[in-house]
Amino acid sequence: MALTDNLVAYYKLDESSGNATDAVGGTSLTASASAPTAATGKISGARQFTSTSTQRFSLADNATHSTGDIDFSFSAWVYMDARNNNRGFLGKWTSGQEEYALVYLSNRLGFYVHDASSGQHGVNADDIGDSSASTWYHIVCGHDALANIAFIQVNGGTRYTVAHTTGVRNGTSPFNIGDYN
Repeated sequence: MALTDNLVAYYKLDESSGNATDAVGGTSLTASASAPTAATGKISGARQFTSTSTQRFSLADNATHSTGDIDFSFSAWVYMDARNNNRGFLGKWTSGQEEYALVYLSNRLGFYVHDASSGQHGVNADDIGDSSASTWYHIVCGHDALANIAFIQVNGGTRYTVAHTTGVRNGTSPFNIGDYN
């Protein structure tokens, strides 16, 4: 099995400006009016998102980024200059159409899924405690449809899970990087 098997999108975010190019699937993301700026990344280039400017990349709802009760996962390198605000890193989470979101809330990195009937289910990466500013974190999160869990793992540490039996909503929210709503 190759690393790219079943990979539907890969956003390196190493462009110097403009939109975010999909390196494998052809679903590039559109930059907000105040586009994220170029920065030094963990592997190569990166983009810096300023939360007070509502900077993000976005893609209208489509089959590639919609989920439902299926297996899916995300992998991301995340770096926060400061930890003073709740932040969204990626997701499809518009009121009434929530699907999934990778977030920093209440001093914890967390992953949330939402189903169509009973609401949201979230899990935090508690092994790292209150995440630090100016530190790179490698986050893997997602949903296992067979085991009926959502999960998050940071820096190869403990894989935290939350059980739920109602799948994940296939909503109409746009997909965002740099925000979840």
